[in-house]
Amino acid sequence: MRSDPIVDEVRRIRDEHASRFNYELDAIFDDLKTQKRRSGTR
Repeated sequence: MRSDPIVDEVRRIRDEHASRFNYELDAIFDDLKTQKRRSGTR
């Protein structure tokens, strides 16, 4: 089965982000909320 390069990239980025927070869901979620707030998008 061939792997999709876009899916692979998304998974790699997601794993890198999660590893920064030791895979603690609350910390990951808090960071994502902070990023969204800083972006100014609704």
